[in-house]
Amino acid sequence: MLVEHILHLTQKKSLDSILYYYADSVNYYARGEVGKDYIRRDLGYYFRNWDSIRCAMEGDIELMDTPRPDVKAVRFQSRFSVENSKKAVSGTTQNTWLVQRTHTGLKVIDQKQTVINNSTTVSP
Repeated sequence: MLVEHILHLTQKKSLDSILYYYADSVNYYARGEVGKDYIRRDLGYYFRNWDSIRCAMEGDIELMDTPRPDVKAVRFQSRFSVENSKKAVSGTTQNTWLVQRTHTGLKVIDQKQTVINNSTTVSP
């Protein structure tokens, strides 16, 4: 449910609601350890850049144990489609998140994504 909820909030561009589900320090894509301020700026740019954002899970979630009893690895594929007045991009990604159970709920502590395929359409 966490993954589906965050994808839903992404489509709504609900930045503050999404940030609730991130830990204070996150191993964020290929950028290394970053804080919530960095994620706020990055997602804010993403939301401002695209007029429309659609994303959804594709297939099942794979839940895996980690050496830490309070952390699970979550692997899933997702479809995405983003567009603005200049172009549209769509495709599929492979995502792996590490999610930690905390006293305030589940928090993403590591987030990785690989684009499996994508296509771009440029508006005339």
